[in-house]
Amino acid sequence: MDKVTADNYKNFNFKELGNYKIVIVGASNRRGSSKQFLGKPNCSGYNINQHVHSDMTVSEYWAVFNTNFSPDDPQYDLNKHLKYDIANCFFELHK
Repeated sequence: MDKVTADNYKNFNFKELGNYKIVIVGASNRRGSSKQFLGKPNCSGYNINQHVHSDMTVSEYWAVFNTNFSPDDPQYDLNKHLKYDIANCFFELHK
């Protein structure tokens, strides 16, 4: 399959999608957070999405996590936020 959408995202192993590109298809409804965790911004969906742009790969998305957020943050999850944005029709992934 060449596209991951809200209709089929549960069928994919996200670890295998590193070369897929993120396409922003809808406006996110996420709210901002100014909280810090170990000196880095809270790993909220809003804070993550400040670093996301269309045509970045999933691997680049994962690199955003490693650069900007603490792995010790309880919100830190390489795929949870991405799946949320796909499920809510904010993002699609294209091969």
